Amino acid sequence: MQFSWKAINEVSLSAMREGVAVARISEHDVILAVHGVEGRAVKVEPILGDLGRMRSPFIASHAVGLLTPELLSRPPLVWPIDNEPTIPLMEEKLILVHAIDLARFTDPLEEDFRVLDFSYERGFVTKRRGERGTASPRFINDVMFGYATIESAVSALREMHDLTKAALDAQAGKPSPASPKATKIDSRGLDFSEQPAVVLETKDARYKIDVHRSQ
Repeated sequence: MQFSWKAINEVSLSAMREGVAVARISEHDVILAVHGVEGRAVKVEPILGDLGRMRSPFIASHAVGLLTPELLSRPPLVWPIDNEPTIPLMEEKLILVHAIDLARFTDPLEEDFRVLDFSYERGFVTKRRGERGTASPRFINDVMFGYATIESAVSALREMHDLTKAALDAQAGKPSPASPKATKIDSRGLDFSEQPAVVLETKDARYKIDVHRSQ
């Protein structure tokens, strides 16, 4: 995926200097940073206009990720940003309020692939070349608390659909020429370190799914 770390770094440093700062990554993705010193409260007024333009606004603080380990989001200490804001972010003296437009997931961002429906509780319903699929809400968390772009998260959803279909087609004995190759693995001791691959486990077998090398 692609991430918005440059914007996160800039808005964090600006808030450290000025108290409040806003980074508009896109019309669907906005960050409000508030340095909570001297009793300064976190108020969303600076981004109310952005929220009003979003079709399905979803908003949360980075602190939710800190306090909810099951979201599997990385803490600020390991974010690829400058050192200055990391401790205030960890101590919640610097707060990032992230607002995204969930409806952006349903826009036609990938060729012949669409998100038909989504729910933070149940995840995604997708469609690719006439076939439906499902995916967990982890992709929303990757955007909200991991600062991936929505567009690259949709691309990852499409790729996961293709990889999974390739494995299922291989299991059923169906040819899948347009998808990455999936082959059954008889030995769990094989070393795949020399070739990029995804290993998918089913109830009955394991499959190696080859992915294209970067050119």
